[in-house]
Amino acid sequence: MQINFIQSEIKTLKIRVSVAIKILTFGVWQFILGKEIKKEVKRKGIKITEFAEMINYSRRNIYEIFERKSIDTNLLQKTGKVLGTNLFIHFFSEKELNELKTQKSNEENLKKIIIELKTKIEKKKVS
Repeated sequence: MQINFIQSEIKTLKIRVSVAIKILTFGVWQFILGKEIKKEVKRKGIKITEFAEMINYSRRNIYEIFERKSIDTNLLQKTGKVLGTNLFIHFFSEKELNELKTQKSNEENLKKIIIELKTKIEKKKVS
């Protein structure tokens, strides 16, 4: 009986720790995302006023975006479109990013094979 109680308490503790880690990680992630947007704006050489006009926000609001704890997905999408980058990539874990890279690499290899096969078929038709 006592063993079941201890196991139950351990399970509850694990859940609480897991939630706490997610909350901490999410908070850090959100702050970093604002900084990433700011870095991307600077990297592209876009002036803050110009960027504000591009996404229909005031200059003051842009500085708030850079420091916000949360960013609306519509704003994130609009910002990414203006900057020419997918800001949602920050939602992925390292493992998921590696899987996407592998998938992209596989797709590129398949495209090369298809082109090679088409070329061989065309050569056989000519002969």
